[in-house]
Amino acid sequence: MKITKNIAILLAIFVLLPLNDAFSQSKIKAKTGESIVQYTIVHPLHTIIGKNKNPYCTCTYDESTGKITSVEVVGQVMDFSSDNSNRDSHMGEVVEALDYPEVKFVSSAVDLIRNDSLYVKGNLTFHGVTKPIGFWVAQSVQNGKTICIGSFDISLTEYKIERPALVGVKTEDKLAIWFKTVFPRVLKK
Repeated sequence: MKITKNIAILLAIFVLLPLNDAFSQSKIKAKTGESIVQYTIVHPLHTIIGKNKNPYCTCTYDESTGKITSVEVVGQVMDFSSDNSNRDSHMGEVVEALDYPEVKFVSSAVDLIRNDSLYVKGNLTFHGVTKPIGFWVAQSVQNGKTICIGSFDISLTEYKIERPALVGVKTEDKLAIWFKTVFPRVLKK
């Protein structure tokens, strides 16, 4: 009888223990208007910077430690602005924004390397192509908010995007991405 009771207690612990982890996870949305994703593409005649000031970004974090455990960022392609509507319209055509209206990153791992540094791995979906990427993120706390800043480069060709051209000369293949996400509370490091 005592053995059966002990087995029942152990089974209950093993069944309920994973639920404890699920309940200790919380999701928080980055502040719209303060967060930004921008791209930089270089043409021999000039450098083009497009900014999306309205990305949808969430992170899941462990309530007991404050550690970020996952991240998701979604940006509408047509929300990127280079302050030139003709150029933005052309970029929309180049990346086929009507067929592929968003660019999306979903993390698969978030590793705290130091108190102020994260290494994030995941999948970036752009122009209907999903590829694994990894990048460094600097994490800081300012005015009661957690700020994450990072960057990475992608190849237009790898995402099956024809490089835009101006006067018959194509841009570089590299598209540099920079981002800043602002979360409305302090996430412990």
